[in-house]
Amino acid sequence: MVTEAAVSMNSTPAQAAEILSTVTTVAVNIEGLIGAASGGSFNSAQAQQLTLLFTNLAQLAIKAAHDASGQDITPESVLKLMPSAAPLAQAE
Repeated sequence: MVTEAAVSMNSTPAQAAEILSTVTTVAVNIEGLIGAASGGSFNSAQAQQLTLLFTNLAQLAIKAAHDASGQDITPESVLKLMPSAAPLAQAE
């Protein structure tokens, strides 16, 4: 899992390059899994990997948004980033 990969206003070029590399690696892995699915051989392990990769991308976006605004990450601040004001439904 990605632990520290966000662009902040104070990022150095080296840090920005590392972040871009991380995002690119995740995107290539997602592309590979989706490519495997196009052959009809998508399995539960691949679906789990895809979910984890999208989770990593979401974490990157959340961290970058908070770093850019100088905010601490809280449940409320993350919910403010959601594109919809509709409440989340509880999983059944």
